[in-house]
Amino acid sequence: MYSYDRTAKLDSDDLKEIQELTQANDHVGADALRAKLLGLRKAEQLLKLVGQIRDLEGNMPHSLRGYADELHSTVMTVGKRHLSPEDFAEFKR
Repeated sequence: MYSYDRTAKLDSDDLKEIQELTQANDHVGADALRAKLLGLRKAEQLLKLVGQIRDLEGNMPHSLRGYADELHSTVMTVGKRHLSPEDFAEFKR
């Protein structure tokens, strides 16, 4: 199980960066930032490695997509439990 920082606060600049990464189709990068904001250090590191593999390959290998999706689910589950409904709505955009 991943440990996380229960005192993490959302900053409007961080939320804007998540939106920019998502709009640029860098969903793995957005998830890495989300993990960082929640203090999910291991998930953040793993997502960064997934991003590096994607960058080296030139696209997301099909075999890695499921793993990235699992990490995304973990980050979203922790975010939903930890953040207010209003903050989570911005966090997941």
